[in-house]
Amino acid sequence: MVRRSSQGPRRIRVHRKAFHRKGYERKSFEEHRGGHLIHEPRAHVEATRVPATSFEIKDRGRPGHGPKTLPEIKHPHKLTKMGYHIGKSAEERRGVLRRAVREHGKRSVEGMLQIQWLYRRGMGGKEGEEGRKFSEDRHWVSENT
Repeated sequence: MVRRSSQGPRRIRVHRKAFHRKGYERKSFEEHRGGHLIHEPRAHVEATRVPATSFEIKDRGRPGHGPKTLPEIKHPHKLTKMGYHIGKSAEERRGVLRRAVREHGKRSVEGMLQIQWLYRRGMGGKEGEEGRKFSEDRHWVSENT
Protein backbone atom coordinates (compact mmCIF):
# COMPACT_ATOMS: atom_id res chain seq x y z
CA MET A 1 0.00 0.00 0.00
CA VAL A 2 1.36 3.40 -1.00
CA ARG A 3 0.91 6.12 1.60
CA ARG A 4 0.32 9.66 0.42
CA SER A 5 2.07 12.49 2.13
CA SER A 6 -0.23 14.83 4.04
CA GLN A 7 1.48 17.81 2.41
CA GLY A 8 0.16 16.98 -1.09
CA PRO A 9 2.22 16.69 -4.26
CA ARG A 10 5.89 17.55 -4.13
CA ARG A 11 6.76 21.13 -5.02
CA ILE A 12 10.17 22.53 -5.82
CA ARG A 13 10.79 26.27 -5.57
CA VAL A 14 12.07 27.54 -8.92
CA HIS A 15 12.69 31.13 -7.85
CA ARG A 16 11.26 33.53 -5.30
CA LYS A 17 7.86 33.85 -6.97
CA ALA A 18 7.23 30.43 -8.50
CA PHE A 19 7.04 26.71 -7.82
CA HIS A 20 7.50 23.74 -10.09
CA ARG A 21 5.36 20.72 -9.25
CA LYS A 22 6.70 17.34 -10.35
CA GLY A 23 4.45 15.05 -12.36
CA TYR A 24 3.14 11.92 -10.63
CA GLU A 25 0.94 8.87 -11.13
CA ARG A 26 -2.51 9.16 -9.62
CA LYS A 27 -4.23 5.97 -8.52
CA SER A 28 -7.82 5.19 -9.49
CA PHE A 29 -10.48 5.74 -6.86
CA GLU A 30 -14.22 5.69 -6.21
CA GLU A 31 -15.88 8.93 -5.22
CA HIS A 32 -17.47 9.19 -1.78
CA ARG A 33 -19.93 11.81 -0.57
CA GLY A 34 -20.93 12.07 3.05
CA GLY A 35 -19.05 8.85 3.81
CA HIS A 36 -21.04 6.86 1.24
CA LEU A 37 -19.77 5.31 -1.99
CA ILE A 38 -21.37 6.84 -5.09
CA HIS A 39 -22.66 4.19 -7.52
CA GLU A 40 -22.49 6.14 -10.78
CA PRO A 41 -20.24 5.56 -13.79
CA ARG A 42 -18.78 9.07 -13.55
CA ALA A 43 -17.95 8.57 -9.85
CA HIS A 44 -15.11 6.20 -10.79
CA VAL A 45 -11.86 8.03 -11.59
CA GLU A 46 -9.31 6.08 -13.62
CA ALA A 47 -5.61 6.03 -12.82
CA THR A 48 -3.74 8.62 -14.81
CA ARG A 49 -0.49 10.55 -15.11
CA VAL A 50 -0.68 14.08 -13.71
CA PRO A 51 1.75 16.24 -15.72
CA ALA A 52 4.41 18.48 -14.21
CA THR A 53 3.51 22.15 -14.00
CA SER A 54 4.92 25.48 -12.87
CA PHE A 55 2.88 28.17 -11.14
CA GLU A 56 3.46 31.51 -9.51
CA ILE A 57 2.90 32.06 -5.81
CA LYS A 58 -0.25 34.00 -5.05
CA ASP A 59 0.06 35.64 -1.66
CA ARG A 60 -3.32 34.94 -0.12
CA GLY A 61 -2.56 36.49 3.26
CA ARG A 62 -5.16 36.79 5.98
CA PRO A 63 -8.69 37.58 4.77
CA GLY A 64 -9.50 41.25 5.20
CA HIS A 65 -5.86 42.20 5.80
CA GLY A 66 -4.83 42.77 2.19
CA PRO A 67 -3.87 46.07 0.60
CA LYS A 68 -6.40 48.82 1.05
CA THR A 69 -7.22 49.73 -2.55
CA LEU A 70 -10.06 51.80 -3.92
CA PRO A 71 -11.94 50.86 -7.08
CA GLU A 72 -11.24 52.78 -10.26
CA ILE A 73 -13.61 55.62 -11.18
CA LYS A 74 -15.16 54.41 -14.45
CA HIS A 75 -16.74 57.70 -15.60
CA PRO A 76 -14.99 60.49 -13.71
CA HIS A 77 -16.54 63.43 -15.63
CA LYS A 78 -20.09 62.21 -16.27
CA LEU A 79 -21.68 64.41 -13.59
CA THR A 80 -19.39 67.34 -14.41
CA LYS A 81 -20.51 67.29 -18.05
CA MET A 82 -24.12 67.56 -16.85
CA GLY A 83 -23.25 70.69 -14.82
CA TYR A 84 -22.62 69.18 -11.37
CA HIS A 85 -19.83 70.90 -9.46
CA ILE A 86 -19.10 70.64 -5.75
CA GLY A 87 -18.57 74.43 -5.51
CA LYS A 88 -22.19 75.18 -6.48
CA SER A 89 -24.95 75.69 -3.96
CA ALA A 90 -27.01 72.75 -2.71
CA GLU A 91 -30.07 73.81 -4.75
CA GLU A 92 -28.06 74.00 -7.99
CA ARG A 93 -26.37 70.64 -7.35
CA ARG A 94 -29.68 68.95 -6.61
CA GLY A 95 -31.26 70.32 -9.79
CA VAL A 96 -28.43 68.73 -11.78
CA LEU A 97 -28.79 65.50 -9.79
CA ARG A 98 -32.54 65.30 -10.61
CA ARG A 99 -31.68 65.53 -14.31
CA ALA A 100 -28.88 62.95 -13.90
CA VAL A 101 -31.26 60.50 -12.20
CA ARG A 102 -33.73 60.84 -15.09
CA GLU A 103 -30.95 60.26 -17.62
CA HIS A 104 -28.76 57.61 -15.91
CA GLY A 105 -30.91 56.11 -13.15
CA LYS A 106 -30.95 56.48 -9.39
CA ARG A 107 -28.53 53.67 -8.54
CA SER A 108 -25.97 54.81 -11.10
CA VAL A 109 -25.95 58.39 -9.77
CA GLU A 110 -25.69 57.13 -6.17
CA GLY A 111 -22.66 55.06 -7.21
CA MET A 112 -21.00 58.06 -8.88
CA LEU A 113 -21.41 60.12 -5.72
CA GLN A 114 -20.34 57.21 -3.48
CA ILE A 115 -17.02 56.67 -5.29
CA GLN A 116 -16.24 60.41 -5.14
CA TRP A 117 -16.92 60.33 -1.40
CA LEU A 118 -14.68 57.25 -0.98
CA TYR A 119 -11.72 59.08 -2.51
CA ARG A 120 -12.19 62.08 -0.19
CA ARG A 121 -13.20 60.48 3.12
CA GLY A 122 -10.90 60.98 6.06
CA MET A 123 -9.25 64.00 4.47
CA GLY A 124 -9.09 67.27 6.24
CA GLY A 125 -9.47 70.76 4.87
CA LYS A 126 -11.06 71.40 1.49
CA GLU A 127 -11.08 67.72 0.43
CA GLY A 128 -12.85 66.69 3.64
CA GLU A 129 -15.52 69.34 3.09
CA GLU A 130 -16.01 68.11 -0.51
CA GLY A 131 -16.37 64.55 0.74
CA ARG A 132 -19.07 65.66 3.17
CA LYS A 133 -20.98 67.35 0.33
CA PHE A 134 -20.77 64.23 -1.86
CA SER A 135 -22.08 62.14 1.02
CA GLU A 136 -24.97 64.55 1.67
CA ASP A 137 -25.87 64.59 -2.03
CA ARG A 138 -25.85 60.80 -2.20
CA HIS A 139 -28.21 60.59 0.79
CA TRP A 140 -30.42 63.22 -0.82
CA VAL A 141 -30.60 61.21 -4.08
CA SER A 142 -31.48 58.00 -2.21
CA GLU A 143 -34.26 59.66 -0.20
CA ASN A 144 -35.78 62.22 -2.61
CA THR A 145 -35.73 60.67 -6.08
